[in-house]
Amino acid sequence: KSEKIAIFHKTDVSKWKELISLFDKTKETFGKIDVGLDKIVINNAGIVGQLYGMLDDSLEEPDFARILNVDLLGVTYGTKLAFQYMKQNDPQGGVVINTSSVAAFHPTFNVAVYAAAKAGVVNLTRSMAQISQLFGITVNAVCPSVTESGLTSHSIGILPENWWSSVNFVVDACFKCIYDPKTNGTIFTVWYEGIKEESFENYHPVFQAMLQGQRQ
Repeated sequence: KSEKIAIFHKTDVSKWKELISLFDKTKETFGKIDVGLDKIVINNAGIVGQLYGMLDDSLEEPDFARILNVDLLGVTYGTKLAFQYMKQNDPQGGVVINTSSVAAFHPTFNVAVYAAAKAGVVNLTRSMAQISQLFGITVNAVCPSVTESGLTSHSIGILPENWWSSVNFVVDACFKCIYDPKTNGTIFTVWYEGIKEESFENYHPVFQAMLQGQRQ
C-alpha cells in the first residue's frame, strides 16, 4: 500500500480524458479511490468568470463556455467517473461531494452564469442521489457563501462581514456528508452563522409519489 497521503496531478476538469487520467493515477497510487477514511470524491474545482459578464456590451465572445465547462460539465464528468470507479470497489460504495454555491439559490446578477452552473450542480446531485444507493454511494452537495481563502483575500474589507463563511463550517458540512450514511441527496448551504440543510418540499405530486416509493 502506498505511504503517500496526497499527490498533485494537473487536470483540466472540463476535459474527459484528463479526468480519467486523474482517477487512474489515484487508483494506481493508492490502490482504490480512497483517502484512508472512506471512498470519497469531492468535485470542487470552480471559477467565477467576469463580474457583470451578462451586462458587458462588448461583441467579443464571452467566457461563458469556460465557466459552464468547469463549474457544471466538470462536476458532471467527475460524478460520472466517481460512480464508474466506486461500482468497481469490493464492496461497492463511496461518497461523492459536489461543491455548489449559495448562488444556486439566490438571484446573483453580477455572476449570473456562475449561479446558473451552480444551480445545475444542485439538481445533478439530487438527481443522481435517486439511484446512487443501489451501488452503496451517497451524493450530496455543499454550497458555501464567500469563503475565507487565498482566492478571496482580495475581497476582505470590500464585501460585508455577514457574506463570509468560515472554512471550518465548509469542512463540517463535508464531514456530515462523509460520516452519516443516511445523508444522500442533501444540499447544505454554508453561511456566516453556520450550516443549513436546504428543504425541497415543492415537488409536483407525481414526483412526490415517486420519491416516497423510493424511500420506503
